[in-house]
Amino acid sequence: MLEPQKVVFEKLKDNHKNSEGLNFENAALGEDEGMTSLFKVDESLISQYGDLSGVASFDRNHVLNEI
Repeated sequence: MLEPQKVVFEKLKDNHKNSEGLNFENAALGEDEGMTSLFKVDESLISQYGDLSGVASFDRNHVLNEI
């Protein structure tokens, strides 16, 4: 299972701690190899608008459209 956000990654592992045969990777999959920016919802907005902690994208506009 692949999750780029550290906090969400830890929740993912915890949610599946009793599942067998799963591999976990704290990374993102993109078109190009290397480092890039990953945009996410600011923590202060998560409490205002509900749980948007899983919203993340390489496209800033995608994240902005979620709030």
